[in-house]
Amino acid sequence: MAAGWTDHDGTLWLLGGYGDDAAGFVANLNDVWRYSPSATHSFPVAAMPTFSPAEGTYTSSLSVAITDVTPGALIYYTTDGATIPTTGSAQYATPIPVSG
Repeated sequence: MAAGWTDHDGTLWLLGGYGDDAAGFVANLNDVWRYSPSATHSFPVAAMPTFSPAEGTYTSSLSVAITDVTPGALIYYTTDGATIPTTGSAQYATPIPVSG
């Protein structure tokens, strides 16, 4: 069994696994691995998207457009109250109608 996580600096940590231990026995391992991507191997960071119209209180329905200046960036969004969209969320393609 193994576990993995990424810290706030983007470092990938892996714990455990299955394989040969130091004595040559095959078993569950308590190894800890760290991978810190270098500047030449880091993932590109997309610019913060902008929304139009701007955040505010509106009294009628409207459409919200999202733009990003990062070439090739994909934008995912939620309308169900979730605070963090994932690649399983809706992918932005056209302005989003908002009525409430």
